[in-house]
Amino acid sequence: MHRKFTLLAAIAVLLTSNYLVAQDYNINKVLKTYFPVNLYKYRFSIFYEKLNTNAAITNKSTQKRTDSTLFSFKGELSNYQIGDLLFIDAEIKLDEVRVKIPPYGVTDTIIQYQLNCYCRGGSIGVEVAKNTFRYFDDNLPMLSAGVKTKVEEGRMTGLVRDYTYPGLPLPPVSAGWMELYDDKSAFQITIRMKLHQNFLDVYQASDIKPAQ
Repeated sequence: MHRKFTLLAAIAVLLTSNYLVAQDYNINKVLKTYFPVNLYKYRFSIFYEKLNTNAAITNKSTQKRTDSTLFSFKGELSNYQIGDLLFIDAEIKLDEVRVKIPPYGVTDTIIQYQLNCYCRGGSIGVEVAKNTFRYFDDNLPMLSAGVKTKVEEGRMTGLVRDYTYPGLPLPPVSAGWMELYDDKSAFQITIRMKLHQNFLDVYQASDIKPAQ
């Protein structure tokens, strides 16, 4: 009995280790492939300095955290390209946001890093956004944590999929496509991180604090 328990414990440790390796690899792959600066497991101050001084990002603006407002940063990426696809413009955002942590019923503050890529051209632009998402989805071997769709007049006009790993209470990655306005569509990636002693990491179960 003791030997069987030891074997099961060893298998559990091995599986957990494999999940962590895959988690780190795939989140880093998304950030290195699509974002101008990688934030995963970086000290926040160093990451923000790199982001704010990145020459590829223009029209930067920052709102510092105050007693009544959360931190936010945004900037523009000109001639942003994914593979052979050139987007009319792209926007990078870094925000402190308050989110609900289902199914625990608590709200917490996290760091959200987002890339929005815009394209025009009516149905052609929508297909560009859809195809970019399909490529992203096909090449990200993470578990689906749910899909949200937007339907208008019986027609789907947007889709967002969450990606996660076992044991994570908050999906670290989301991606999707959406029709916007003025003949404009978008492909979007969102990364969610928690500050752990000034380092950015995935949101852990240990981060959940009981509601006061």
